[in-house]
Amino acid sequence: MDLSKLANPDHPSDFAEPTSVDHAAMYADAVVTLLADGGFEQVAMGPVARWLEQVPSAVKQRAGGREGFLRMVVGRFARRWLRWATFVPYRAAVPLRLPAEDDEVHGVRVWAVLREIAYGEARAGRPGLAELVREAEQRERDSMGRAFSQAGRPLTEIELGAVSCLVAGLRAALVRPVDPLPLHLADEIVAMVVGWLHLPPSD
Repeated sequence: MDLSKLANPDHPSDFAEPTSVDHAAMYADAVVTLLADGGFEQVAMGPVARWLEQVPSAVKQRAGGREGFLRMVVGRFARRWLRWATFVPYRAAVPLRLPAEDDEVHGVRVWAVLREIAYGEARAGRPGLAELVREAEQRERDSMGRAFSQAGRPLTEIELGAVSCLVAGLRAALVRPVDPLPLHLADEIVAMVVGWLHLPPSD
């Protein structure tokens, strides 16, 4: 997997900010990089501090502890997620975003990990991270609705909910580490569903 765009200062991935000096951005970049080769345990102050060549106490002080650290990472990455998920290329046939490049596949995987951490925190009585995730997902859903309206086919709430679930499911299938769904097949599924919605063809 080619993740060189994550560190490219001239043409970075939507999921990275390699030139930012903001601590939340740097912590999020560290987590994105660490998750390329690790699991949930990488989303912690210790691994991030080592990656940044800092002492853990420095990260803890700036973040205000574990909860503050997670809020910085999830909040910053949620902004990146929206930047990617809500961007529809000009004159796109279908206003939906699926991961095509390696950095996008990795970005979808990172968002899945952060969402699970947020839900775990909510189950433990700390709903703050889950609220950040919910807000990001609602904004993505709203953007999707506007995109379909601009394409000439406003969706009902039921249709928008169905399309949102379809996109989430296709993204998850596309980024599976074992036997991922081929992108061309995902595109064909989207085209089939859009056909059911009678979306006007693009000019």
